[in-house]
Amino acid sequence: VFVEEKKISCVSKDFRVEKDTTTFFISANGNHEGWLVHVPNVKELLPCHLYMMKQLVAQKIVAEYSYASDADAVRQVDLRGPHRLVDEEGKAFPQETSSTRLHLLLPREAFIHQAVELGFVRTLSDGTTLTTLSLDPRVFLVDPILPQQECLELIEISSKSLSKSPEKHYSDAYKNYRTSWTGSTPSNAPLTNKLWNRIKFLSAM
Repeated sequence: VFVEEKKISCVSKDFRVEKDTTTFFISANGNHEGWLVHVPNVKELLPCHLYMMKQLVAQKIVAEYSYASDADAVRQVDLRGPHRLVDEEGKAFPQETSSTRLHLLLPREAFIHQAVELGFVRTLSDGTTLTTLSLDPRVFLVDPILPQQECLELIEISSKSLSKSPEKHYSDAYKNYRTSWTGSTPSNAPLTNKLWNRIKFLSAM
């Protein structure tokens, strides 16, 4: 297993494939720039291949000028692992995905989507699109998060449980200061489960 020195972007066309190898593109969590990692062609990846892939890329990440921590103890943990490989939707490799475009997650990290650049649009496997609206803080426009028909259905099933906010003020002069209403969706409603599953998919939870 070996890693190329040159760092490239996930949208680059400069993907060099070595003969008799499987080539992976692996980047730091949420980063669109990463390294090409070449693994010998085998029927299936062995644990030693996965270990070397993670270790070699972790070393690259920690050596970067943009690496977040100067604390030696944290640096050692990040080098040692455990590390996780996930695809561009946060699915675990190789258990949940066979993608060759991956992110390496350091021990303390949770998956985040790559932003690339302002206006960058990426289509996920379920047809949802993520459009980058801001790089820092990282903000995406998700379309659709709730189609119009589901919005109407959500309003309908939630309006039955609407109630005035129970929040009270200590002073009688402000006893009506809270004007909001609280509602909730039935936990057994199919749309509730569908919405939670969609949120879990988008956040890779």
